[in-house]
Amino acid sequence: MSFSIVDGIATIHLDAIGTLALSLVLLLFGSYLRNHVAFLERFCIPAPVAGGFTFSFIHCILYMTGILFFDFDTAYQAPAMIAFFTCVGLATSVTGLRKGGKDIIVYYILCCLLIVAQSAISIGLSFATGIEPIYGFLAGSTTMVGGHGNGGSFGQTITDMGYAAGLTVGMACATFGLVSGSLLGGPFANHLINKFKLDPSKADTSFDGALEEIDEDTIIANPHANLIKHIALVVVIMTIGGFIVDKVSTLINGVTLPPYVGGMFLGVIVRNINEKTKIIEIDQHTVDDMQDVFLAVFLSIAMMSLKLWELIDLAIPLLIILFTQVIFIVTYARFICFPLLGKTYDTAVMLAGLVGHGLGATPNAIANITSVTDKYGPSKKAMFIVPIIAAAFLDLFLLPTIVITFNIAVNLMGG
Repeated sequence: MSFSIVDGIATIHLDAIGTLALSLVLLLFGSYLRNHVAFLERFCIPAPVAGGFTFSFIHCILYMTGILFFDFDTAYQAPAMIAFFTCVGLATSVTGLRKGGKDIIVYYILCCLLIVAQSAISIGLSFATGIEPIYGFLAGSTTMVGGHGNGGSFGQTITDMGYAAGLTVGMACATFGLVSGSLLGGPFANHLINKFKLDPSKADTSFDGALEEIDEDTIIANPHANLIKHIALVVVIMTIGGFIVDKVSTLINGVTLPPYVGGMFLGVIVRNINEKTKIIEIDQHTVDDMQDVFLAVFLSIAMMSLKLWELIDLAIPLLIILFTQVIFIVTYARFICFPLLGKTYDTAVMLAGLVGHGLGATPNAIANITSVTDKYGPSKKAMFIVPIIAAAFLDLFLLPTIVITFNIAVNLMGG
């Protein structure tokens, strides 16, 4: 840590350790805010987003008034991001898909079509609003379905490419989606239930045992599983995955892959091969805990290092694209998904979840579902299908779509 005057502004330079330390303090501060500010808890705002964004907002005021600027060394941000997505891969088991039957396949396809449409809207409207396609790309499925994790990782990649506001735009779009997804999901389902007089007592009972069955599959075999073993597994997969990404990017000209792609997909392969061979004893609870830690560190560093002043010139075009995304998902859910999934109470609850994770994240989807079922009654079908798709399998389609859209945006920029 050091102090200097840069361009007439007092500047605090934090090395990698100092940056990590501040990010962890802000993570704890964010947890405190969530426990004491009802809005943050109601809309499932993650603790690192709450703490990190509060700091970045104060930092913006300090910088624009010429009082103080923080210079961060974010060396630990990228490894935390890659480790998080590697854990996501290790948590993805394809056996879960077989337990949902036709309904889960239809819901999955509808979610995939949503991802494609969001990507097309973001690129198309970037031309209509005059914003650079590479920034418009960040207002599509990258952050709507992809959330802060993808918004931060691709935003950082875009920043490293020379587009200074990349990370800031990615985090801002993801936050917008998170809040709007939480605000709209419950009221949307409530509208469907009342308009079509949907009867909660006719909820599908064929899923009554599905949630318990999934829980049994994830019970830890060894409650004292060695944390070092799981860290080693993740790091080895990260290393090999990174090597694969470098080779693929070298062999295929014009295609840019984010650094976490290899780790995530290799993690999926390792997990599902291991389910058959039982070579490694993988404790799902340990993987989930590691995933939460890595994501929290990554998001906290990403949020606190935002330069919000870089959004000023991009604000109006971005808002046009983002509000269009909101209008589209509600229209899509009402006139496409609702008829195809069946005009039932279960479907209304599922669509509350779709709006939640289609604009925000899986916790938003679950919060939306809970808010509806607390009022009208349970929907085991929605509580089974929505989380298993949103939390795991959707990434298998989302990531390739994001990569393709990203490369289209880069090529449109002449990159």
